[in-house]
Amino acid sequence: MDSLFPNHPGLPQNHALFEHNLIHSNNTNYYPYVRDGTCARPYLQRGIEKGVVCPGPGVPVGVGILVVGGNYNLFRDNWIYDNWKIGVAQTWVPGAVRNDFQWAAQEETSSFNRYLGNHMGSDVAGHSEPNGLDFYWDGQGMGNCWQSDHPSGADPLTTPGCPGATSMRLLADPNKLVMFGTCSTYDLATRTFPAGCDWFDMPPRPGSVGASVNIESIAPAVQLIVVLILFGWLVRRHGGPTWIGIAASSAAVAGSLLLIGASLQGSYFLDAPGIALLGIAWLVAARLVRSRRLAVLSVVLGMVGLLEAVDNAVVMLPVPVGPVWIRLLLELTWMGWMAVVMIDGTRRSRQPRGTKAAGKVKPEPERASPKPLTPPAPSRLP
Repeated sequence: MDSLFPNHPGLPQNHALFEHNLIHSNNTNYYPYVRDGTCARPYLQRGIEKGVVCPGPGVPVGVGILVVGGNYNLFRDNWIYDNWKIGVAQTWVPGAVRNDFQWAAQEETSSFNRYLGNHMGSDVAGHSEPNGLDFYWDGQGMGNCWQSDHPSGADPLTTPGCPGATSMRLLADPNKLVMFGTCSTYDLATRTFPAGCDWFDMPPRPGSVGASVNIESIAPAVQLIVVLILFGWLVRRHGGPTWIGIAASSAAVAGSLLLIGASLQGSYFLDAPGIALLGIAWLVAARLVRSRRLAVLSVVLGMVGLLEAVDNAVVMLPVPVGPVWIRLLLELTWMGWMAVVMIDGTRRSRQPRGTKAAGKVKPEPERASPKPLTPPAPSRLP
């Protein structure tokens, strides 16, 4: 279901009931027909009678149910199994995507969807047929809730449970927002497959090494490089390796590596410990910086990082904007500030000793010329 395309009646999609359905094994990949040019042939020459399908909208291979901007839907008592990527995926769609630029339309999906009593990862006979991931949510929307039974996991870990707990977030997780935005640029006519999008591929073959890197891996990879530079400079500036510097650097590097791992298929559970380690690193870094204001920023950033880890893995905080957005803003500020301090410190250290910065040399005061010596006046005798 979707609310993507303009001029359709009844948008956004709403009030559908899905129950007693068998939703399984949606693992056939039709995108090779697009890549090899089969779908560019005239309609009757494509081989449709032989099973050729040419996907119009770009949807991920291996997903059982895809809710792209739906409201007030109820999914109840379905058998959802053997979908290699995700059993049920739900994401937000702002109204601008369907040419509705009213302010209210930007936040009218996806809300008040419920997932109750579905049989995740098993068929009607009770045989285990797990999904790659049972539930996937981008984090945006009001009043959504999910069942607690999801043996293959849910991303995020803290999906609000039914009944009682419901969501109240205005913005989606930025990493997932970037992923959906990137993957949505697929185009059948031009055979455009977005770089860094793993929607259109099957899982790695048995025996292959590693998983495919996607667009969500770029930000943590850049973060790892910046962390190595900044924390390495902090340790050096602090007088060389000390237990404080080693602890801060180790936590920052380990946290960044875990976030890279969390961006790969099936490793979403690494996100919370990665953020927690980065939060600890920023808290310890407050002892390494010399500026009091920068130290305060490091402490605030560390506390927000720990709150984000709690929000991701323990309990969803009742706030309209997730801590991840605040953390990203503070992190960019901290890194930019640190870069300025590092560049300024490096420039100062390269100046020869005993010299002053150009433009700041004070002119020496002129010396007064000595007064000529005059002989003392002769004394008069009485």
